[in-house]
Amino acid sequence: MLNEVSGILKYFWAKLVLTIPVGFFIFNEHHYLVVYALLMILILDTVLGIWVSIKYKVFASHRLSRMTSKMARYAIGLASVWVLSILSPIMFGWTFDFFGTFFVLTEVFSNFEKLSLLGLHLPTKMLAKLNKHFHNFYFGPEDVKRDAVVNILSKGKETNLKPHDIHLDKTIFSNK
Repeated sequence: MLNEVSGILKYFWAKLVLTIPVGFFIFNEHHYLVVYALLMILILDTVLGIWVSIKYKVFASHRLSRMTSKMARYAIGLASVWVLSILSPIMFGWTFDFFGTFFVLTEVFSNFEKLSLLGLHLPTKMLAKLNKHFHNFYFGPEDVKRDAVVNILSKGKETNLKPHDIHLDKTIFSNK
């Protein structure tokens, strides 16, 4: 274990100093556009997540830590496909754009989920066709809506969140 850590830290500062010019000269404007799009959509996702937490009075530190974890996973994924696209542009030149677009679309759907929880009809109608929890949230009676919100907010994980903890706006989707 100690050998593995020392192997990673070996020449750490030299690697770090060399990474900047290599990234600057090889990482082109096209790559930056994908990264900026992903960062902007992640920032929007975080703001909407905070807004949903305020609306439903569901505050948990682990929910905000998911954003850091998500950014790390996306960074590792994009770095991996970037290396592939640099090593063999003919075979893997498409991978950075593909995975970058996939990650951005993943976050767009996450934003749609949050906009739906905030009461916007259009994303909810779309998500209701794709996800049973959003279908229940949009079409169900109040107790089913509360269960759906718990399932949506917990993302399938065990939480302390209970349906009676959810405070729904009485007018949410009342006039479809």
